[in-house]
Formats: sequence, structure tokens, C-alpha cells
Amino acid sequence: MEFVSVILHPILGMVAIFLLFWAMILGFYQRDFLLQKKLLALVVLFLFLSWIVGGYFYINFYGEHKKIILHSSYAFIHKIFMESKEHIFLLVLIASFYLPFGVSEKEKRAPLKLEILLFLLLLFIEGSGALISNAYKIAIGATI
Repeated sequence: MEFVSVILHPILGMVAIFLLFWAMILGFYQRDFLLQKKLLALVVLFLFLSWIVGGYFYINFYGEHKKIILHSSYAFIHKIFMESKEHIFLLVLIASFYLPFGVSEKEKRAPLKLEILLFLLLLFIEGSGALISNAYKIAIGATI
């Protein structure tokens, strides 16, 4: 199950990022608000699923990985990026619940600004996950 959660967690996150990007494009051109609401509802769903799968991995497997990373020369990656990721993701998840309800023909710019902010934060989270994963692989001597 470790392998499945390691693969599924970032895939769910990337699907959410792609859906959010699609919704941002619709919002930027102020088209098809119903489709945009549906996409943003899917973003919330995929972020929630990613949170559940990532939480499962974190609780069941990451403790061992964390020890290995912290005893390597890449300890700073955990200390900076994992700690940031943990706090930012909770904020992103909570803020994303607003998105499907904030889209309307009257409120055009406010939801778009939040979408852009969440998009950038999600890219940071995804990149942080890649750094953490690679720090673990390097620490155990695996080829990347």
C-alpha cells in the first residue's frame, strides 16, 4: 500500500492543479460559469482525496522516511519544505472550499485572484513533494 499511496497522492494533486488551471482560464475569459463551478468542485474533491491519501502515507510510512532524510545531508529539505508543505496544504484545502461558491457572473475578479493564489501554492506544494521524495531516494542510495 506504500507504493500506491506514494504514487496516488501526487497524481491526485496534479489532477487538482490541472482542473484549477482550466477553471482559471474560464474565469479569466469570463466564460461558462457553470462549467467553472463544476471544475472547482472537482478541485476540492481531488484536493480532499489527496489529503486523505497523503495523510495515510504520512501516518503509516513517513516516520521511517523522515528519520532517513533527517540523518542525511538533505535534512534541510525536510525542515524547510515538508514543514511548509504541511501548513500551506491545510490553508489551501480550507480556502478551496470557497471556490465553487465564489464563482458568479457578478463576482468575476475575487475568485480569480484566489484561484491564482491557490494555483501558485499548489505548484509549490507539488514541487516540495518532489524535493522530499528525491531527498529520500538520494539518502537511501537509490538512483533517481
